[in-house]
Amino acid sequence: LPDASMGFCLLANIPIALEAARAKHGPLRVAVVDWDVHHGNGTEAVFYDRDDTLTISLHQESCFPLDTGAAADRGAGKGLGYNLNIPLLPGGGQQAYLDAFDLLVAPALRAYKPDMIVVASGLDANGVDPVARMLAHAETFRAMATRIKALADMNIPTYICPSGMKLFAGKQDYGGGLVALRPGRTGRRRRAGERRESRRIDRGGRGGRSR
Repeated sequence: LPDASMGFCLLANIPIALEAARAKHGPLRVAVVDWDVHHGNGTEAVFYDRDDTLTISLHQESCFPLDTGAAADRGAGKGLGYNLNIPLLPGGGQQAYLDAFDLLVAPALRAYKPDMIVVASGLDANGVDPVARMLAHAETFRAMATRIKALADMNIPTYICPSGMKLFAGKQDYGGGLVALRPGRTGRRRRAGERRESRRIDRGGRGGRSR
């Protein structure tokens, strides 16, 4: 929150980062997409009466906090219409997230035309989180990140900020959902790395070690 810590967060990292970016680069229209299982009430509170930040939160309805995140909360003053809450029923799983993204999130982003997109990539909507019941999995996060990437391909700077990951849930490939947001770079680097590794093996001989 603007004046206090709450829940699992000591500081509101994304609002702090956005204000630092604005201090350095000047006015920016920024869209924040938060798919952490909990409502993004801190980011909402900071920008609730401002139109320079579109805040979008996909979250389990009444998970935490219990009394925030209603779809009717749309902003105030200059910020009216620039806050989009999408509370999802427990157990909705992947289809609920992708339907919400395609029908609500993507159109809102296109209409807002942000200079930058920031994603609060909480992974605690996974099926084994002890305090949530959304039943998402690795492919859910990969699919949402891919949809964000499609917008980044339109030359919108986009940043994914990991949050909300439980260590014991890491046995699934949740990291695979964080796809490259600059077209082609990650793939080229991976292929180049594979070629370098292949050359090292060739120089070292069969089963040998290169030096």
